Amino acid sequence: MKHTRRSIRLPTVALALVSLSVISMACAEQAQPIAVGDRATPTPTPTDAERAREAAAATVTPTPVTLPTSVPVVIPTAPPTQIATPIPTERPTPVPEPTPSPALQTPEEPSSQQDTHTPAPPSTHTPDPTATPSPEPPPTDRSIPPTNTPVPIPADYNRSTEGPPRDELIKFAQWDENRVKLGNWVAGYIVAHGLDHPVRVVEMDPEDYKVSLPNADVDIVMEADPVWAKPYVDAGVLILLGPLSTASPNTVVAVNASVWRRAPNVGQFMERYEWNGEQLTAESAKIKSGRIAIKENIVGLSFFKDNRPIWSQWVESEGVVNVQRAIEEGKINHCRRFEERRAGTFSRVCVDDPTKSITDGAYRRQGGSNGSAEAGRPHVAHDAAFHLPPMTRYMATSQEY
Repeated sequence: MKHTRRSIRLPTVALALVSLSVISMACAEQAQPIAVGDRATPTPTPTDAERAREAAAATVTPTPVTLPTSVPVVIPTAPPTQIATPIPTERPTPVPEPTPSPALQTPEEPSSQQDTHTPAPPSTHTPDPTATPSPEPPPTDRSIPPTNTPVPIPADYNRSTEGPPRDELIKFAQWDENRVKLGNWVAGYIVAHGLDHPVRVVEMDPEDYKVSLPNADVDIVMEADPVWAKPYVDAGVLILLGPLSTASPNTVVAVNASVWRRAPNVGQFMERYEWNGEQLTAESAKIKSGRIAIKENIVGLSFFKDNRPIWSQWVESEGVVNVQRAIEEGKINHCRRFEERRAGTFSRVCVDDPTKSITDGAYRRQGGSNGSAEAGRPHVAHDAAFHLPPMTRYMATSQEY
């Protein structure tokens, strides 16, 4: 019995010794510190400003393109002042007073006292000749006020709340004119989804672009005054591309010259962008305000659907494919991408303009990104008029982003 117990105990001791040696070797390997550069090494998280600067530094420098020649602008001159020719005054013919007859003289008045003197005619004043006025020459000093100096991106710039910096944005000036609204929306959709640049539409009064455009606070004005713009063209600040359409022949499309440096493909697109006057007038007349509004994006999407042979001439083939894909994916405005964020409620925020967002509840009611939901969609009266996909029709008529 003793021999049997000893034979069983020896393998157990040997197994314990082997286990201890394995554990010792494992501990010895872990005694070395973690190598520098390992994933466990903490690294600082870059700020939004650092990310913006890194993105700008990593952006491929656009290939320089030749600036187009602006359309000629004729400065109207004042008509010459009409010279007033003085009319000479006609000298009146003197009329002699009648002489009393001798037969009518009374005895008390002797004839010797008769006054036979003929009075002299009254003198007539001749006006002095008027000096001929010479027309004033038009002013030759057409200097322009200095434009603002570009400001670098501040260190505390927050891209997530402010969107892309102004040098990345393509900014359209807009006011309450339907031709301008539709022209901006269609061009902006092509720039955003066809050419992949962030777009911003800036609302303003009709005359405010005269301050904003030279300073690049906006980049494109669809109906600008060419006479006002001429000094800025001579200074190389603006480029004039001719009228947007024959519906507004006395205006031009004015573009800040920096666009050809910052986004050459946008400048080249704007050189081709021109509407037929009758079509622009007819399409823009469909834009309505009020309780059941028809906004420019509804009219613009319909234009893209029905007029591909026209708008496809404005961009290269790759841009045409990109625009068509965006329409098929249900993108109904200029926002290229939405980012999911949570601030109180879960929402999706436009990365190109963080002021535009859609809440999670509205997103679910619209059927998510695939547009499968059909229930609860208002404004279905527009279905027959515009033939838009279900979610696109709902979002375009009920959301402002």
